[in-house]
Amino acid sequence: MGWPIYTHHTREVSVANNETMTISGAARVLLRVGKCQIETEILVSPDFEGLILGYDWLHRQGSFEWDFPRE
Repeated sequence: MGWPIYTHHTREVSVANNETMTISGAARVLLRVGKCQIETEILVSPDFEGLILGYDWLHRQGSFEWDFPRE
């Protein structure tokens, strides 16, 4: 993605299938969904291509509604 990646204290995370995923660093990025945007820290892994929004991150965002048909 071309993001500057910096060292992060997290070295691995648990994923949904109870395996671990290696973390090689982190990046600060602006996430946009529709008209909503938030700057957040993204953990980077060589084991995965894509984006996973974790429960802890979703919980910190507070109440919001996914309206896929209108977006």
